[in-house]
Amino acid sequence: MPVLIPPVEHSQDTRVGPPAWREATKALTQKAHQLTDRCGQEAVTMWQPKDSVRDPHVARHLCRAAYILPWRFRVEMLKGGSTMEKPPPGEGVTLWKGKMKPPAWHARLPLPIHRDARALQTAEVVHAHARGARLTAARLSRAQHQINGQLRLLQRQREATDHRLSEVRKALLINQQSVKLRGYRPKSEKIPDKADRMLTWEKEELKRMKRKMEKDMEKSEALLKVGNTWGHFKGAAGGPLAT
Repeated sequence: MPVLIPPVEHSQDTRVGPPAWREATKALTQKAHQLTDRCGQEAVTMWQPKDSVRDPHVARHLCRAAYILPWRFRVEMLKGGSTMEKPPPGEGVTLWKGKMKPPAWHARLPLPIHRDARALQTAEVVHAHARGARLTAARLSRAQHQINGQLRLLQRQREATDHRLSEVRKALLINQQSVKLRGYRPKSEKIPDKADRMLTWEKEELKRMKRKMEKDMEKSEALLKVGNTWGHFKGAAGGPLAT
């Protein structure tokens, strides 16, 4: 036998959400409207005439009419019986069409100047960038000076090594000539002695020194090539050449 489901009773209240949430939302909305109105009133009071004073016990339109009365043009009688309207004396902006001359208005707070603020921020950024660029240039100049000093020292050491290498080569030639001269001795005197052992030891030591100095010369030449390449690059970029 089918079971009949009772009809659902529809609520007469068509609002969304529970009552507590609706009350909280309504209170928050009213608070936001009140804050908006108060901010608007404070913003208006920040820019108004310097001597603007409003009596809270008098209607707003009456206060305004009494306040702007001195702004209106004054009617003066001329000798011929005619009249002429003149603006009131003092500083202000003369509105000839409306026949009023309101006084100069003064802001209680300085208005934000967006362009000046942006210009100041831009100047600070540019100043910081220029300071960083000068610091980097100073560090690069100091590093370049140190590298140039190391290159000059390496050049002097290379010259000294080249001089010693030439002396070693001369000593090798002298050693070779000495061995050759000792080969002209008579057969009875060609028995190896201490002099022959000293010449052989001297030859080996001179060859070892020669190999070491030639290796040092190759290393110094490679370093000087790198330094000269860097110096030419700096010279092409506008900097001083490495010497």
